[in-house]
Amino acid sequence: MLTGRQDPLGEQEKAKLESLSGVPAGQRPLNNYRELYGECLRFAHAQIWPETDENHDAVMDEELYTLTPVQAVRHLASTTYRRFQQHPAEVAFIVADNIARRRSAAVPDFALEASPVILQLDRVLMRGHDIGAFRYGISAEDLYVILVSLCSFPVSHGPAFHALYGMNASDPTNVAGMTKLTEDAVLAFLTSTMPTTQGSSYTHSSQSHSSSEGLPGSVAATLYDSEHHPWEGSH
Repeated sequence: MLTGRQDPLGEQEKAKLESLSGVPAGQRPLNNYRELYGECLRFAHAQIWPETDENHDAVMDEELYTLTPVQAVRHLASTTYRRFQQHPAEVAFIVADNIARRRSAAVPDFALEASPVILQLDRVLMRGHDIGAFRYGISAEDLYVILVSLCSFPVSHGPAFHALYGMNASDPTNVAGMTKLTEDAVLAFLTSTMPTTQGSSYTHSSQSHSSSEGLPGSVAATLYDSEHHPWEGSH
């Protein structure tokens, strides 16, 4: 009902939401469409995040601290893929919202939190750099771009691939294969011997743009500033 929408709800739609949610239509957030939409989008994002504790902080899987950096990356990639696979409706809502915003060039006017996976990836990256397991010039956001793209594939392109090539992304064999593909793609990217030519990260956000638009700062723009890294510039 809300997927990809930017217009207010009609009375019949409000009544349906009231019936589904058990919340009277005159109460928040049902009485405010934009607030309701924002809450739904925040909920959808939260479903594809790691488990949180009572303080709503991401539960840092203790297993990550006992695994090697390579094993930890595999663990993060597989668990992220599994969360996306378990919540296809939420992923579809997020994809539809992005498509709608691309058409309108609109920036969300409600608060969205960054995924805790970014912090987890950043910690694993630092460990991998310390022992020489991963190449420099890659940020946690770079890795999350790859993860989100591959993990969203069954929802964003799965039906088309099934129709065109007979590959059903929801088939258990293909779920296992896509999970392994995600792990291997991220690891191959991290351990490649390709020279780094794009600076400290493949993806960068303008801090001035972020602040002027009320958007959060980029991990790549803050934690991976090339002026702090002596290895940059010598390829």
